[in-house]
Amino acid sequence: ELMNSTKDEELRADLMLWCAKYEFNHSEYRDAQSHFTEYASLRKGEASAADALLWAARCASAQMEYTKAIEFATLAANSASSDKSLFVESLLVQGEALMELGRYAEAKKVMQQALSLNRGNDPLYALHYGDILHALGEEFMAKTYWRKALEQGADKEEIEKCLKRMLHAERILWLNHGNLIGDDTDGHVDTVARLAPNDTIVYMQATDCSDAQYEDLRAME
Repeated sequence: ELMNSTKDEELRADLMLWCAKYEFNHSEYRDAQSHFTEYASLRKGEASAADALLWAARCASAQMEYTKAIEFATLAANSASSDKSLFVESLLVQGEALMELGRYAEAKKVMQQALSLNRGNDPLYALHYGDILHALGEEFMAKTYWRKALEQGADKEEIEKCLKRMLHAERILWLNHGNLIGDDTDGHVDTVARLAPNDTIVYMQATDCSDAQYEDLRAME
């Protein structure tokens, strides 16, 4: 109410940005998108306008309006020439939206540029580039970038999505125990557990409670 009634343009813009972020955090993406774009028009030419346009792009993606997301992300990138971090994030959002639209060749080109500029080693860039390569049938390189994303700290949920797509799996089991003493394979999973026919898992077991690995293998079991 104050935002709509105040004649102080500075205050109105600040309140609009606050409302937009509140709405985004509460999944009210359409209202947030409207406020982010209006804020960007009020701050046209300022660095904060580019950031608001990027948020508008994220709102559009959250509503699966990917063409609009590309439009906002492109505007953000064009307005963020002096802010390399924001420019790279804009490329990431563009690449994700292009991928969702099935425009994989374009997405690959955009993500290659983003990867070359991603100095912070954010795992999302390698992760989504792997997704694009997978969609293009470049399986070996897709696995390479997914592995890189895991090494850079991609979270378990994102990695599971990749593995399920790659393996056509319905469920992923993570082994947090089962490190064998003297293991020279650097932790290959098939030293402790393997898939077998008839929905069976064959695994390493210790039955002697005095065994140094008894507790860890029981935890794995």
